[in-house]
Amino acid sequence: MLSALERRIKWLWKPFQLQPGKPTIALGLRTALALCVPIVLGLLSDRISWGTTAALAALYVSIADVGGAYSHRAVVLFAAMIGVAVAMPLAVVVGSSWWLAVIVTFLWVFAAGLMGLYGNSANTVGFITSMMFVVSIAAPIPPTLLQRLALCLAGGSWAMILSLGLWVVHPYKPVLKAVAKCYLNLAALIEQASQFNQDGITPQQRLREMVFLQDALTQDIETARKVWSAVRYSRQGASCRGIQLLVLLQDAGQLMTVVVALTETLEVVAEHPRLALLEVEIQQAMQQLVNAMRILARAIASGGETTVLLTELDRAIATLESKRQNLQTQHYQHTHDYYGLTNIRKIVSSIQALTEQLHTDVDIAAKLQNERKISVTQPDINKLTVWDRNSILNTLRDNLTLRSTGLRHALRLGLSAALAIGIADWLQIPRGNWVALTVLVILKPNFGGTWKTAIQRVGGTILGGIVAVFLASLIHNHVLLLGSMFVLTVIAFALKPLNYGLYVLLLTPLIILLINITNTGNWQISLVRILDTLIGGGLALIGGYLLFPSWERQQLPVQLAKTIQADLTYFQQVISTYIDSTENIDSIPTVRHRAALENANATAAAQRLLSEPRHLQGEVEPVMTLLAYTRSFYNSVTTLTEHLREFSGQYPMPGLQLFETTMIQVLENLVDVLQHNLPLQPLPNIDTLLEEIQDHIQQLHTNRMAELTTRPYEITPTLQAVRDKTVISTEVARIAREVCIMHKAIARFQATVWG
Repeated sequence: MLSALERRIKWLWKPFQLQPGKPTIALGLRTALALCVPIVLGLLSDRISWGTTAALAALYVSIADVGGAYSHRAVVLFAAMIGVAVAMPLAVVVGSSWWLAVIVTFLWVFAAGLMGLYGNSANTVGFITSMMFVVSIAAPIPPTLLQRLALCLAGGSWAMILSLGLWVVHPYKPVLKAVAKCYLNLAALIEQASQFNQDGITPQQRLREMVFLQDALTQDIETARKVWSAVRYSRQGASCRGIQLLVLLQDAGQLMTVVVALTETLEVVAEHPRLALLEVEIQQAMQQLVNAMRILARAIASGGETTVLLTELDRAIATLESKRQNLQTQHYQHTHDYYGLTNIRKIVSSIQALTEQLHTDVDIAAKLQNERKISVTQPDINKLTVWDRNSILNTLRDNLTLRSTGLRHALRLGLSAALAIGIADWLQIPRGNWVALTVLVILKPNFGGTWKTAIQRVGGTILGGIVAVFLASLIHNHVLLLGSMFVLTVIAFALKPLNYGLYVLLLTPLIILLINITNTGNWQISLVRILDTLIGGGLALIGGYLLFPSWERQQLPVQLAKTIQADLTYFQQVISTYIDSTENIDSIPTVRHRAALENANATAAAQRLLSEPRHLQGEVEPVMTLLAYTRSFYNSVTTLTEHLREFSGQYPMPGLQLFETTMIQVLENLVDVLQHNLPLQPLPNIDTLLEEIQDHIQQLHTNRMAELTTRPYEITPTLQAVRDKTVISTEVARIAREVCIMHKAIARFQATVWG
């Protein structure tokens, strides 16, 4: 048991723990160059105020680089540069009047907040321009307004050159990185799945980690699709490399399906004694898959310059298959034993399918250096949204209501920032614009996000301020100041994706040293920074709690309904294929991906709920239960999707049509309950539904065991039927159980939310 002191230390350190991933060193170096080069030029020309102005613009434009295709980044960075160039002179003009500063701050920040209605990139541009506006309100008069405009454009252009410099040389680099990241996450997903019987890990811990990795991979595939589409849109005509990357991206989705099914089957037979006889070989084969997948990711990222050898993987697969065949020749007396053997065969088959697909993808990756244009017309997997004036106005018009979370957040931002400017001026707080800056950074659309950012921002600023006091008091030489700034910038922005608290801890001394470039030895400004951050953090929390709050408890039913509806559509597509093998399966990957995204969205919504004040959360147990079994339902359907690869379609499953109809009726009612608060209908008799299917499978296994004495190696109709139907019966039983638990969870949820 942890002592009280240890628990407090752990709680205090939690905001500064690194998230999984690697530091983005390239981003840190790029941002450091964007910031420091203008300052160097200012020092050399004896115009340090010009240098710091251009450096500030370059820093903010660099922050606006959200990644993606070069063409998309160019548009975002250009918009940020223009916004920054307009914001700074305007803020200087209105800053001379208290009441004008408050009014224009509200209008500017409110308008910038509305940009969030148009996606993450537009939201980033709005956020950056708002920060530049409030930072510049108290700026000294020199340089002149026109000079400020020119310096902002120069600094922004410098940042754009650094971010987009490789566009012409390596146009596919963003796609290569995005697709490679998908395969890295696939490796992590397989590695987690291989720990199915590892000591010290509870099933709940394993499930949480699998959900996290699944959601991360789903989001990465979605991001890679958008990047691929943007690159394709910006380059006239298709190229061999573009088509190869598209195939690799589609294969990543298919590989994810196989891994989810493999995990599900391992869970089904995890306690079966026969699995222990193959456990070592299964784990060795899966570890070789992990190693090969990671090398393949490096090969994709390098554009095919890395060689991928699969010798060790093939050897592990051969050993696994040999051991499985030896297991199959043993004599079995109980149908339970044969049931386990059938599922073990399915596990080995899934691992072999992953290996075969990996061989194909390795061959594709080896040819990625070919950029020759081809005449093949390949449809975009995710068409770019091209905004026109009507769509922009329609989106804005649709959100001009207080029911819109986007409008409420924009109002919250504008009012809180304006209030911060007014209070800072009224109380004569030194560098009071930092108070408004803190409000902008901390306020999020949901209170949970605001609370988390407030802790990280305030904690990081206090610790960083202490560091800044020592640095500012010790370093008075411009060269040493610049060197320290460069190092701090590299580390801060390299760690930013991994932990915001550490980023702020390093950013605070960076800002203090930037100020000390023009006024060396001014360590007292660190204390002002801490004070302003504390005041701004308090205002942000008050604004997030009182001004048009969007509590997740009120929005969660709609998201849960969307998730169950997406899972239901996925289930209908898959199960109808088993009932009628002539059904078209081409649409299954699309509905699977949509269901995966909605499950990820539901998990994120639940995390936001848990981060809100406890008295506003309500009863969370039904929500978490519903989420867990909605995800399990998705995984079961995904296992059925993967089984279509081996399904012959020759042997219909009795009772499956009735099962499909009943499940659809139940799930549609669950959606109606969540969306419209309609009455929850009682569950039908699930045991009766499953009885016909289970009896049929039991008889099949009995018949096959009788065949083993005379025809052990022959693929008979009975054997093929067993292979077709065992997985179906297993997953149908799991689906029935999952839907029953979802029904009970919604009954409890309905009682706590609507009474």
